[in-house]
Amino acid sequence: MKKLLKLFSVIFSSNIFLINTISCSNKSEQEYNLTDNTRKDTIVIYFSWSNNTKSIANYISSKLNLDKFELKRKKDYPKNYNELSLEAKNEAINNLRPELKETPDFIKNYKYIFLGFPIWWHLAPMIIGSFLNYYNLDNIHILPFMTSSGYLEEHRQRAIQYLNDNSTKGTIIEKEIFSTNLVNVENWIKDIYVPLTVSS
Repeated sequence: MKKLLKLFSVIFSSNIFLINTISCSNKSEQEYNLTDNTRKDTIVIYFSWSNNTKSIANYISSKLNLDKFELKRKKDYPKNYNELSLEAKNEAINNLRPELKETPDFIKNYKYIFLGFPIWWHLAPMIIGSFLNYYNLDNIHILPFMTSSGYLEEHRQRAIQYLNDNSTKGTIIEKEIFSTNLVNVENWIKDIYVPLTVSS
């Protein structure tokens, strides 16, 4: 069972909370930082319905010049919000694993994954579980970035627990952020990359 080491740093900005949490699997008890030398081993993977998470993913990818990949359900989610809400609720209540539209092999080539998703029904969307269940991510570092219209600590905790419960035992989940504020996101990136070289 995974052990979680948590280091909280809370920044309040425009009613958005930034939280950096170090979470390590039982195979590792140390904090990891990415460097310019690891860029080729790093990818941004995200799921987005309303494009809020997509905008953060694009920002991270652009700033750090990283590859990116969008997770999509094989059957598209409804475009109508009310219909989506009902479908997402059904998936969450029944702990479903919707089929992914694409499962490329190149994902296995990366050692670091920025994993982005919105909070749906108080935790990560079930499609994130589909992704984590499909790939063996042992010794892969996952750096989650979560988006929502509001912040609740319970949602963050449940989302991170969901990642741990659905990933392989050796997956290293660490340093998440729960924010849609780009200033917070850039500060988060700077904390992860040492040294940081961003595009202007």
